[in-house]
Amino acid sequence: MFSNHFIHTEDIFVAGVGGSASTDSTEDTWSAKFSCSLGEDTFTVTITREYMLVNGFELDETLAAVETWADKQTALGGQSA
Repeated sequence: MFSNHFIHTEDIFVAGVGGSASTDSTEDTWSAKFSCSLGEDTFTVTITREYMLVNGFELDETLAAVETWADKQTALGGQSA
């Protein structure tokens, strides 16, 4: 019978050389990329820790709609509605 046990690399380091593990969350990175459409306009939205990028849109109204949405998202630094 097999069992699974996940060990973080920090735990391996600590076990091997002694000491304690630490993480600097200011150095963490992430990104998410979405393929979107609004009416006939298709575009891509990429969100990272530092910025949001809107690519491939043809209509200025599309960018305005995405910006309006983002401005209402507290997780993105906007004001809640």
